[in-house]
Amino acid sequence: MKKIATCLVLLILTSCSTKQKDKNEEKVVTSAKKEKSLDKTPDSLKTIFDVNYQEILEIKEFKNYEHNSSSVINYKDSQWEYAVIVLQKEESRLVVFEKIIETGLPRKKFQILDTLHLNNLSKYEFISVGLCDKNDIADSRIFARIKYKETDSDLEYYTEIEAAWKVNLQNKKIEKLSNLSGIKCVNEGYGI
Repeated sequence: MKKIATCLVLLILTSCSTKQKDKNEEKVVTSAKKEKSLDKTPDSLKTIFDVNYQEILEIKEFKNYEHNSSSVINYKDSQWEYAVIVLQKEESRLVVFEKIIETGLPRKKFQILDTLHLNNLSKYEFISVGLCDKNDIADSRIFARIKYKETDSDLEYYTEIEAAWKVNLQNKKIEKLSNLSGIKCVNEGYGI
């Protein structure tokens, strides 16, 4: 009888020990699941800078805009890595500096790095991207706000630059240029 009681006690202790071990393991797994879920940014906290897209107008914040113009930035060693897009809504322009993401497919994806809002453009103002020079050296990082006249169709270059910016490929920001001397932008309509 003593042997049976001892066996029962050992069986009960082993069973309790196993259950306690299973509970501890479950706590670890549950804890790991909670930590894993904390690593993910909820959609409600994501910004336009966290989204990868194929068409910028897919992003809900830009649904009321139209694509105005765009250009890939090819400057020195940086080739086909970045682009600038100009979106338009009435008299407003939104300039978007974006990274081109290689997908291995014909269609690339993009990610927004910086934006610039330009409001109240007149009928005779536009943003020129990918067509500007500084001191006769082409620099696709530069874009400019240009005011033109109807008689400007005979100009090869726009030289009356109202404001200009340059995308900084090191810090991935759009920077306003304070010195506009030497900047000119090609008139795409010249000679037509």
